[in-house]
Amino acid sequence: MGVLRSLGDIRLNGYVSHFFENHPEFSVSIYDMEEEELLLDLRENRIDIALLYLPNNKDMSLYESKALREDEFVYYAPKLIDQVKEATLKSIQQFPLLMYPPKYFMYRTLKAYVGNGQQNLHIRGSRLSNPYTMIDYCGKNESGCIVARQILDALNITTGYLPLEKPFKLQVCFAYKKNNSKTETMHTFMDYVHQESPARL
Repeated sequence: MGVLRSLGDIRLNGYVSHFFENHPEFSVSIYDMEEEELLLDLRENRIDIALLYLPNNKDMSLYESKALREDEFVYYAPKLIDQVKEATLKSIQQFPLLMYPPKYFMYRTLKAYVGNGQQNLHIRGSRLSNPYTMIDYCGKNESGCIVARQILDALNITTGYLPLEKPFKLQVCFAYKKNNSKTETMHTFMDYVHQESPARL
């Protein structure tokens, strides 16, 4: 199983652990991957299933998908919260904003969101590889990041963030190749995770 690196679903660890208590006959290996590698390995049968944000610019005709939940993103900036007041696109751009490396799915997605259609947008801030390092960095520095509220909830972080004035949500789903010989096994796992997910739709 491959998990999108920028998805950062810490809760999956708990689901897997509890799943094995009830299904000791199963074995699961989980890989932390970025979108291109994730979809390539899925296509080449190096992984059986992927957990990712549903791509809107990829041909997914070879795959089946199963929705898990919808992530709602917020502006996390505990060191700046008193200065920002409201998380508008204009105010977010006035301070350093952490981003992902350019090849990442979330870099393109967030740049399009923050830029609101602008071309050649320059965003001040560092580039980090996953949401956990971003959250840690923002807790120690005057920087902000746009992160899924569900990740903050999983880390028991209840302050230091603001709702985005312009709502930003992404669909989390499982994806797997059609006619996969392990479909029945995968559905057992997916159904279990979906049932256990407190944020399922």
